[in-house]
Amino acid sequence: MNERQSIKKIILLFEKVNFSFNVRIFSSIAILLVIPILFAYRFFPYYDTNKFMGFTNIRDFIFFSSMSLAPVIIIIGVFLNAYKISYIPLVFVYSIDLVWLFGAQSFVHYSDVNILYAFLLTVGFVIVYKALSHVKLFQNKLDLEAQEKLDLIQKELDRLEAEDSDE
Repeated sequence: MNERQSIKKIILLFEKVNFSFNVRIFSSIAILLVIPILFAYRFFPYYDTNKFMGFTNIRDFIFFSSMSLAPVIIIIGVFLNAYKISYIPLVFVYSIDLVWLFGAQSFVHYSDVNILYAFLLTVGFVIVYKALSHVKLFQNKLDLEAQEKLDLIQKELDRLEAEDSDE
C-alpha cells in the first residue's frame, strides 16, 4: 500500500466519523474543565509558608497559573467552535467572583446572596447575548433585502443602458 492510498483511507475514516461534531464536544468539555482548574488552589493549605517558584506558597502559584491558563483554554475552545451552552457555567463562576469582588459581603465568598446575584447576572448575560444575536440576524436580513434591491436597480440600469446603446 502506497502513501496515497493510506491518506485516502484516513480521509474516508474522517468522513465516516463526524469530525466537527467530535471537536465541538471536545472543546465544550475543555471549557467546562476550566471551572475545576480555577478552583484547584482551594485544595492547598492557606497558611503554607513554604515558598514555591517565587510565590509565597504553592496555593498562590496554582491560583495565578490557573488564572493564566483558563483564558488560553477558553480561547482554544472558541476557535474550535465549542457549543455556546458550555460557556454558561463558566459565566456563572466568573459572575460569583465578580459579585464577591464588588459586593458588600466580601468576607463570605459563596454566600446565598452572592450566588443569587451571580445567577441573576448570568441570566442577564444570556438575555443580552440572545438579544444581540437577534439584532444581528435582523441586521443580516436587512442587508440581504437591501442587496436584493440594489441588484434589481442594477439590472434595471443595465437594461436601460442596453436600450440606449441599441438606439
